[in-house]
Amino acid sequence: MSSAIRVAETQPAFQEILRSIAHLFGSEENYIFLVGEDDLLHIGAGSGPRVEQARALLPVPLDATVTRVAIRERRLVSSANVFDDPELPSVARERYRRLGEITQWLLRQCCGRMVPSARSWSP
Repeated sequence: MSSAIRVAETQPAFQEILRSIAHLFGSEENYIFLVGEDDLLHIGAGSGPRVEQARALLPVPLDATVTRVAIRERRLVSSANVFDDPELPSVARERYRRLGEITQWLLRQCCGRMVPSARSWSP
């Protein structure tokens, strides 16, 4: 069975999770990120007014994300400045810089609602 079919089968559950998160935290933007068999970070599900803009930024290599740190180190990743934080992978910092304005918007809007991060958006 292909991964696309398996992910499609999870959509009803993902949508319910997103509704619950929005209700619990009062958030407008919520995402469930998945690491695919291709080692890329994908949006498994998303809700909010800018989901398509976020989808346009993914998939990306897992190694180019803060999510890589959270998964490998099994810890919460929090950063007040993802553009210059030496604790984050350099490739992730460079990606954030290249994305510029959209990254700043995502950091304000998404704030890690569904990723293991408090103040940084994973991709």
